Amino acid sequence: IISSYTIVQALKTSKDTNWKRSENKVLAKMFPTRQKAVRNYLIITLGLGSLFILLKLIEWSHLVAEGFDIGTQAGSIFYVATGAHGLHVFIGLIVMLFMVFKADTVGYDEKNGRGIEYFGLYWHFVDLAWVAIFPAFYLY
Repeated sequence: IISSYTIVQALKTSKDTNWKRSENKVLAKMFPTRQKAVRNYLIITLGLGSLFILLKLIEWSHLVAEGFDIGTQAGSIFYVATGAHGLHVFIGLIVMLFMVFKADTVGYDEKNGRGIEYFGLYWHFVDLAWVAIFPAFYLY
């Protein structure tokens, strides 16, 4: 869910015509220019999404090792729901790789930031799906 914040920061930074480098030394190093700030927010989002996929794969391997597989009704519902979500996250990561490349080469600004905005809507929807999936399977 934190990745929704970082994609919003990427959009906000790309559209901010009055963007200024932070006074904070750490933030100034991470986000030295507007173009690099957008790129780095996208990279952070990419990293968070990748971490999510990695953790789900580790979880799946442990569950399968314990005998919770797709052969049961509960297992099939769990793996289809979380797998479909994971697939959408993975597709988003592939698109985000292109966006990182574009941010690093061409750059995003107030004129062409719509790509981040549209992708952000997709990413928020994927996050919202997780907000529904998580309590259904993990808090039940």
